[in-house]
Amino acid sequence: MIEPSVVAACPRCSSDITEADFVALDSGSARYSCRSCGHVQHTEVLIGLEPHTSTRFVVSVRWQSGRASTAELVALMQLTTKYAAMTVADAFSETKEAELTLGIFEDRRARELQERGRALGLDVSIVHDT
Repeated sequence: MIEPSVVAACPRCSSDITEADFVALDSGSARYSCRSCGHVQHTEVLIGLEPHTSTRFVVSVRWQSGRASTAELVALMQLTTKYAAMTVADAFSETKEAELTLGIFEDRRARELQERGRALGLDVSIVHDT
């Protein structure tokens, strides 16, 4: 299953707002509704440009010992809404590799995830998506 692309971070609750949260198109502005808190986010739509013209990055987390520790899993659960909804045991079963790719994000969101992840003690890297 392909997950919808992240459009923005909700300014109210910091949850990911994705293309699946699209509500309507109003005079050059797309409206999205946050699934977590219901906040309505508006983004400018530029007619005539190809979609995803901004720089995009692959965001990954590398585990210190090659396998996620409990502390790293707790930090991951604080960083992302996907893992926040899981138990530590479920998150552990989904993170068997030495590195976990969180997804492809626009420049601002990728850097925000990297900063927040590092503040939580995670080794978060971002690589330009080619």
